[in-house]
Amino acid sequence: EMEVVVTGFGPFAGFEQVNPSWELVRGLPGRLAGYSVQTMQLPVLYDYVASNVPQLHKSNPNLKLMIHCGVGLRGGFRLEQVARSGCYQRPDCAGNCLQGEKIPDAPELYKTQVPVEQIALQAQKECRCENIAVSCDAGLYLCEYVYFTSLHHGCVPSLFIHVPPFDAPLSRRAMELVFCKLIECVIRCTLPRRSRPPVGMGVCVLSRQYPGCVLVGKRKGDPSEYGYDCYALPGGHLEFGETFAEGAAREVKEETGLVLHNVRQGPTYNLILAEQGFHCVIVVMVGECGDQPHDSEAVNCEPDKCAGWEWRKWTDMPQPLFAALKMAKESGFDPFTF
Repeated sequence: EMEVVVTGFGPFAGFEQVNPSWELVRGLPGRLAGYSVQTMQLPVLYDYVASNVPQLHKSNPNLKLMIHCGVGLRGGFRLEQVARSGCYQRPDCAGNCLQGEKIPDAPELYKTQVPVEQIALQAQKECRCENIAVSCDAGLYLCEYVYFTSLHHGCVPSLFIHVPPFDAPLSRRAMELVFCKLIECVIRCTLPRRSRPPVGMGVCVLSRQYPGCVLVGKRKGDPSEYGYDCYALPGGHLEFGETFAEGAAREVKEETGLVLHNVRQGPTYNLILAEQGFHCVIVVMVGECGDQPHDSEAVNCEPDKCAGWEWRKWTDMPQPLFAALKMAKESGFDPFTF
């Protein structure tokens, strides 16, 4: 999925071998500030930008932020605040220009929605670099043209960043570190903050009264939520200050009325369901009921969330299965030999 796209330019006159913008862009990690990052190199060609950048916006429904980068003057990083419709008279790498014409059916100027002033101040502090500033002149070349094209055709915030040449004055390594933090800062200041995933637990409750079985219940609640109508283990989220064993015992008692003994930790899974907007770290726990028959009599303590509890064979589970139970089964985990 493309949530944040960052582009850099390929070679052109003066930077025939290495374009610092692309070298910095291609070194970015695939995820920053909780968002997926996709990088792309653009040739220094007006026609290519005119045909491909609008399509890049239209063909990616998950796109949330577009960041274009190009090499600029010596000194520092410049966050461009505006883009003008023309005139773009300087020839591109194919010798073509827009013949002095302004872009038709477009305003004279666009101003980015990205909070560049806030980002510049924040990035200076975080990067410990004073060479980050806001600019209102993107140069009326491919840099400004791609910026204007994104602002004109895109429905998401767009930004252009001019990066300095290497060693002017920052070394390449220093620029790589600053640039990565700068892009992360842009994302954090522009897009909604994504919370860290919670820790959830699914508890395999075992009983001598029901050999080979675990306790499962059919989930109720909001039909639009992930996991509705699925069979699940008892469980929930870890509370502040709890150990895994304490959290598992508490959740099972709250949901079923059962008291667990010999509670122990099983496998851990990282569940990411991007389309449903669901991300949770799931710890599978194992615990045992008491030896008396009444110790295994589960009560549906939360009827608004669960249709009822039943003992089912681990080798013959009802379908469909909810997260922790599904992942435990698929990974080959066996709570009876753990």
